[in-house]
Amino acid sequence: MHLQIYKKNTLIKKLKELTNAREIRLVIKVDSSLIGGFLIKTNSKIIDFTVKNQLQLLAKHLDSVLEI
Repeated sequence: MHLQIYKKNTLIKKLKELTNAREIRLVIKVDSSLIGGFLIKTNSKIIDFTVKNQLQLLAKHLDSVLEI
């Protein structure tokens, strides 16, 4: 239990640094369609570190360099 609180507090601290936000409201949801990783949504931007997004980016790149 204490480790989970520590991990959440560490994540909030890192998100504050990343977004320059004064306050972070952390809402954790599990979405199996993302395959893995995590997605950060703020009022002004989305930071996508999901496996699903990486696979989509790879597919776009391959479409642009390969003639299939």
